[in-house]
Amino acid sequence: MSTRSGLLVRYLLVSLLALASLSGGTAQAQDFKRGKKLYALCSVCHGPGGHGKLAQKAPALAGLTDWYLVDQLQKFRNDKRGKHHLDVTGMMMRPMAKTLTSDKDVEAVAAYIAGLSPKAPTVTFKDTDPEKGKTLYNVCIACHGDKVQGNEELKTPPLRHLDDWYQLAQLKKFKAGMRGADPTDAQSAQMRAILAAVPDEQAMKDIIAYQHLVANGGAAEEKGKP
Repeated sequence: MSTRSGLLVRYLLVSLLALASLSGGTAQAQDFKRGKKLYALCSVCHGPGGHGKLAQKAPALAGLTDWYLVDQLQKFRNDKRGKHHLDVTGMMMRPMAKTLTSDKDVEAVAAYIAGLSPKAPTVTFKDTDPEKGKTLYNVCIACHGDKVQGNEELKTPPLRHLDDWYQLAQLKKFKAGMRGADPTDAQSAQMRAILAAVPDEQAMKDIIAYQHLVANGGAAEEKGKP
């Protein structure tokens, strides 16, 4: 091959790579715009920054991963979550998820939410004991990790940015069978089984207090006590 031919081939390769990169960037920009537009409906309850609203019992979404958000939105869309007649907030969320009419929409809004900046979780509990929570968290650690970071393979969420009131509400729903009752939802069924080792609401609060301690880098062990 002549020098001139070699230069021409190299130029064509560079041009093709540039076009591919430009095309990918355009697609990503379109997905971002689509995700942002779709999130407008979600923001009514979850807030424009995805930080949640206690008054509406809507959890913080910022800080959750795209794969977990996709998984949960699909469960709502496919009637695996939000069907129990006592799960009021779940029943409200299910029709909202169904406004996402395609998997592409689900992926776009999940990617947009995953890009939002999280904030420190709200702490509303009093009289908690993170030391007891640390011991109880041993049943959670295999799935949620020692840094409450979650596990994509197991589809278990990171917990570090979830407010304590929301975590408690979900644990109580699992315990009562309001969540995880669908036999095809293996992850939620496992969560219900694990909660058998958590005796009561106070134990749940202690676990959550310990999680917040870990998320904050191991602040004073007395945090949460009067």
